[in-house]
Amino acid sequence: NMELTKLSADIVVAALGGTNEAARFFEVKPPSVSKYRGRHLPRAWALYLRVARPDIYLAAGGVLKVSPASTAEESGAE
Repeated sequence: NMELTKLSADIVVAALGGTNEAARFFEVKPPSVSKYRGRHLPRAWALYLRVARPDIYLAAGGVLKVSPASTAEESGAE
């Protein structure tokens, strides 16, 4: 199970260039972005941000964590 840091929507939206740019990035309408101002970014948006713009994800306080199990699988250890 993947742990995901709760990110401030305000910080992410600002980093993406504002409400309209964030709406384009997340492929939603601007009012959908505005409703999360002052709250945490929705989980699905945070997951997408982590993959598509890890620079902004990390700058907003996100942490890229790797569980020990997935590290062993990736290295071929059994």
